[in-house]
Amino acid sequence: MSEVLCDYLKELEASDRELEEVRRYAREKRIPPKTIIFNQGDPIQEHVHFLEHGICQSIYLTDDGRQFIKEFHWEHELLISYESLLDKVPTPWQLQTITDTTLVSIPYSLLNGWMASESHIFLNMLRLQLIHKERKERYLLTNTPEKRYIDFLQRYPELERQLNDYQVSFYLGITPTSLSRIKKRLKDKKEP
Repeated sequence: MSEVLCDYLKELEASDRELEEVRRYAREKRIPPKTIIFNQGDPIQEHVHFLEHGICQSIYLTDDGRQFIKEFHWEHELLISYESLLDKVPTPWQLQTITDTTLVSIPYSLLNGWMASESHIFLNMLRLQLIHKERKERYLLTNTPEKRYIDFLQRYPELERQLNDYQVSFYLGITPTSLSRIKKRLKDKKEP
């Protein structure tokens, strides 16, 4: 099993027993870019995934065919539909690779056991997710689209070259047209 995953789980206060369970059942998969890992509406997933290498995106699909990027996922991140896990409902979003990706899959049954026993690892996973969601919500509500784009470029300079404007704009919560205007404004500011 991945030592990166082990280290990640240790940070979440995984017990020796939990680490041994993960070592026993985890499976590594290499996946090419633009591969759908699971579709929105799929039955409850059998595995949770740890993103060891690469970049993925989670997407909401509407009935009229539009897509909204819920999140980009970076290396060393767990890819879990908490809604599906906790409420036992079909997956509410689609997961797709953007780059060559290595995932380590862990059976949902392990997470269900951790949840039932209220283990530290599960509670810490939930804590991290809640903090992330609240920070993202605050960030989207309190910053201008231009500020969000500038921050995106500073945080993820390599990612901008791998994504199209459509993906970036929907991640930032703006339209592609708005992103185009922001890019033009920033370019005009740089030119004398």
